[in-house]
Amino acid sequence: MSTTAKSIVIFFVIVTVLILPVTAVAGKAEGGRTNETLIVPFVNGNLGVQTVNTYSGRILVKVRGIGQASGTQWSDAFYVFTDYDGNPIEPWHPEEEYNFTLWINGGVVDAFLDKIPPYNPDHVYVIQIDVPEGPLTFAVGDAYTIDNAGEYQIVVRDLPR
Repeated sequence: MSTTAKSIVIFFVIVTVLILPVTAVAGKAEGGRTNETLIVPFVNGNLGVQTVNTYSGRILVKVRGIGQASGTQWSDAFYVFTDYDGNPIEPWHPEEEYNFTLWINGGVVDAFLDKIPPYNPDHVYVIQIDVPEGPLTFAVGDAYTIDNAGEYQIVVRDLPR
């Protein structure tokens, strides 16, 4: 692993573990719609972070961020995009249960979507999904978290009915 890659890993570990607390900030968006922002550290693995607000029906989710959940491979909300040495590879979407990508309510995000969005090299995705009534939990699909680094920044917003 190059010195630059090691520096990036160390930076993400320091930011994720020491600086960024697990947070959920709730509020009201324009028009009275509920919205909140979550920081979801990869070190939380499949336990993730729960919303403060409850949601039901159609919502908008904006997720950005990258991390390492599959050893030293980098992934975003939908795709693994490096090999174990940090070299870019053709992005691919893992289909296993523990798939190192975004989870919602204890399972893969795939269950909420008809189609996975195309790969975005900026690692920002905006999706609309239908959710059951209650708080939501956002996580990364990984149970072995001791080697994880990085985070998702997620914005959740109710959509008009």
